[in-house]
Amino acid sequence: MLRLSRNDIEDIAESVLRDYTKQSAGKSIPIDIDGFTRQHLGLQVQYRRLSDDGSVLGLTAYRDVQVKLTYTDRIVTVSVSEDSILIDDTLHRERRGRFTIAHECAHQLLACSEERRTGTSFRKAFKPGKVYSPCELKSARDWSEWQANALGAALLMPKFELLQILHREFWMPKFTMYGTRFNSWDYEAVKDLADRFEVSITSMSLRLKGLGFIDLKPESEYRDPLDIFCDGEGA
Repeated sequence: MLRLSRNDIEDIAESVLRDYTKQSAGKSIPIDIDGFTRQHLGLQVQYRRLSDDGSVLGLTAYRDVQVKLTYTDRIVTVSVSEDSILIDDTLHRERRGRFTIAHECAHQLLACSEERRTGTSFRKAFKPGKVYSPCELKSARDWSEWQANALGAALLMPKFELLQILHREFWMPKFTMYGTRFNSWDYEAVKDLADRFEVSITSMSLRLKGLGFIDLKPESEYRDPLDIFCDGEGA
């Protein structure tokens, strides 16, 4: 299995986005994740209900496969074509949907990187005619979810653009998170960044934390004269 460092992941994201920017006349942020997925990576994005309980939000197919989707009252087998991404239709036009697409794109990019390094086709892991569950698809591709999350975040929140904004407008700050919440000033600043990149506050918080811009302190040390703001958004 491909094991990448955080720097490796940043390098992959920077390289891919640089190539995409050369081909795209659009603005760099927020990234047009649909255009990036369809036009640059050549992947098809389809929306349909993948689960009743939100346990399956997205999946990727590397070759033509049959996927078994389990609902509370029925089991449905659907055909998914090669190089397709399925996204749960509850996420259509939501920020969580953008991150889910980026996450699935990351799986494809990681798989291609593994193939270049090893010379072994990742598509051979899938058997023609077999019906896969979403969990089996994850097992078959055998890529780390952490790596896909990190690469997906780097695609949606490019390091260079984010650092430029932090340096120009916030003078390279250190935001403070007390347990799971910010004080009011930091909350508004992080929310502003999340809005610019069209991601959730949780996603932006994790990205800033990964880049070293968040200090973590116990909730008991919270100090703020204004109201407490909690981040209740999902990634």
